[in-house]
Amino acid sequence: MKQLLQILILLLLPLGLLFFGIQHLMRDVNSYSFPSTFGKIIDAASDASTQKHLRMMQGTYYSVYVTYQYRVGNSTYQNRLQVCNDVALESSKRVFSQYPKGASVRVYYNPEHPDRSSFTVGRDLTADIVFLLLCLILPSSWIYFCLWKKPFPQLVSTPATGWIPDSEVGSGLRRLLDQGDKGEL
Repeated sequence: MKQLLQILILLLLPLGLLFFGIQHLMRDVNSYSFPSTFGKIIDAASDASTQKHLRMMQGTYYSVYVTYQYRVGNSTYQNRLQVCNDVALESSKRVFSQYPKGASVRVYYNPEHPDRSSFTVGRDLTADIVFLLLCLILPSSWIYFCLWKKPFPQLVSTPATGWIPDSEVGSGLRRLLDQGDKGEL
């Protein structure tokens, strides 16, 4: 029963992740056909965060957010987009300067949901492909090593021969080894 539960978990979890990954990949691939319009930058802001958990990455990092407005048909939409995440101050200033208030920007929107938009299309395509490969490779290696691969034999030390597999230790030798561990030899 326990092994059946392990098999179900090892199969269902990766299949769920694979489904999520394929759905995300298809969304990014479909975004290449999204129509575009021009929008206007309403505001740009940065947000600081302090990293303390990794010694070599300690410090203050910045994220830049852009609020923009665009029209599709007779409707006007406004969104906030994170254009960079966890960068140094100099990098955030450079990104921040690319989005001045009132500037015109090309906006790609989903024709089925015009309120969903971005400045780029297919922006996570590489990450999607890597995620899908990991969803295929990791579960198959888990299944192989957890279920079908025989475990390594336990090794036993003997004074005369060195290390030998536990399965090859006879009962007489086992008794001698056990006595030797107790200091009775």
